[in-house]
Amino acid sequence: MPQRPYKRKGISTPDDDFPDLDWSRVNSRTLVILQHALEGNLTHAYIIGMVQTLKDTGVDALSWNYRGCSEEPNRQLDNGS
Repeated sequence: MPQRPYKRKGISTPDDDFPDLDWSRVNSRTLVILQHALEGNLTHAYIIGMVQTLKDTGVDALSWNYRGCSEEPNRQLDNGS
């Protein structure tokens, strides 16, 4: 697996859950926001490759995991609402 070119930061939500945000910063004035495909996550090669390409071209990137798609399970159960 390729090395991840970013740093992860989880943020808390008002319902006591979290999304994981992965930042790749090169101090650019441009930020590209990436999101993975359904049932995917940020460990997939296409996300890591896009982040690395952006980093190599001098562009900051933020990629984020949907709830339940990172390596850590959600704190809250999905109640279908």
